[in-house]
Amino acid sequence: MKNIKLALLLLCSLLSACAGINREILKDNQFEPELAHLTGFNVNDGFLSIDVLSFGCTFKTSFQLELVSKKENSLKVLRTKPDECMMGKRKVSLNYSYRYLGLDHSKPLMVIYQMADEEIAQVN
Repeated sequence: MKNIKLALLLLCSLLSACAGINREILKDNQFEPELAHLTGFNVNDGFLSIDVLSFGCTFKTSFQLELVSKKENSLKVLRTKPDECMMGKRKVSLNYSYRYLGLDHSKPLMVIYQMADEEIAQVN
């Protein structure tokens, strides 16, 4: 009976230690949305196409396009999920309609973003 109690005590200690480690890993891997680094963007016929650098894990869901001012027709491009894949880098174009973004296609568009570092953005 003592052996069973001791084994249960050890098991509970191990499980609580693992749970603490998992919480720390999750806390360290949280990603704060940041101004996206684009290699460029294009506006054509009511659509916005943003060009980003990908290492294999960049998707439309990796970004949030936030309407800053409807009056000024401006939006901010934020990266909400990091691309931590280790595949070769490539440019990816993501397309959004003005209607989806809540923009007025009759006005000029202002896009707020960071330009990707030229050295990093060079794709073979």
